[in-house]
Amino acid sequence: MSGGGFRWSMFWMGGVMSFRLEKKHREPDDINRDQIGIQVRTETSPEDVGGMHAAAGILTARGGMPSDSAIVARGWGKCCVSGCSSIRVNETEKVVTIEDKMLYEGDLLSLNGSTGEVILSKQPLSPPALSPDLETFMSWVDEVRQLKDT
Repeated sequence: MSGGGFRWSMFWMGGVMSFRLEKKHREPDDINRDQIGIQVRTETSPEDVGGMHAAAGILTARGGMPSDSAIVARGWGKCCVSGCSSIRVNETEKVVTIEDKMLYEGDLLSLNGSTGEVILSKQPLSPPALSPDLETFMSWVDEVRQLKDT
């Protein structure tokens, strides 16, 4: 683990670090799932909304609960770690310093929106799984539910 900020979402996301993402970079046919972007900014502003929409995750050095990144992430169901004071973002040179490590655009990062952790690699993700008790309960619900899958 390296760096840490405020946790604003209940998601975990790994991807390619980018300073400017645009919607066109995230069209389903245009991008490999291994190249999903994490937008890194000192702080976000309303003109970053296109990049936040295109990003799978958002990491900011400044910000808090009312910040643009936190509000957008919660509303759009995206992973966000904001107010990560241990990072220094140089948007001109496209480099991020986290503690004593230098990261460049295209490097891999993982964000844990539940804890505020920033990990300096892409962590493997596994699909959510139902516990045996929840599976049993859901089978009972399936027997009596009125809405059916289409």
